[in-house]
Amino acid sequence: MFEIIQGGKSHREGRAPPPPDWHAKLRQLQRIDWRRRQRRFCSVGPRTSKAAFVSVIAFLGVLAVSRSLEWLGWVPVVTAFDMRWSGLVSVAGGTMAYVLVQLLSSAPKTWSALLDVDLAAYEPVDRDAYRYLQDRTRSTGYFEHAAIAAWLRDERDAVEMAAGWRKPRNSAFLNKKV
Repeated sequence: MFEIIQGGKSHREGRAPPPPDWHAKLRQLQRIDWRRRQRRFCSVGPRTSKAAFVSVIAFLGVLAVSRSLEWLGWVPVVTAFDMRWSGLVSVAGGTMAYVLVQLLSSAPKTWSALLDVDLAAYEPVDRDAYRYLQDRTRSTGYFEHAAIAAWLRDERDAVEMAAGWRKPRNSAFLNKKV
């Protein structure tokens, strides 16, 4: 069939590692910022949000199917009772979908858990700011909204400077020796 040729250069010797995708880093930071905002402003967790969304879709889907069957004439007599019956079946379908998603979903129950996953998956450019965020979170015992917002600002600045999109500030005020 084919022959494996030994020798040559490994990819480590021959080429430098590919440069980081700065746009992907900014998208990760945007996702972390979105999780931070959801954690602050949402009254229900991600699992409950997902369950509510799925239950509304299930309700509308069952209602559309039952109405279509009635419209096609598969139900012998369309009466007020049949309309209430299709509504009841739709509510039951939506309720079952809600309960099933709550019980079987792997989505975390809190926004803090999702924020934790996103922060753990992120590889920081400004490692000192990331360590400071870790230390501050460790000392307080929870994610502080202001600490994450400050870290996001510092990290965005570091990413933009590392990508070459922005130059460091150079001003007389910053250069003044005191």
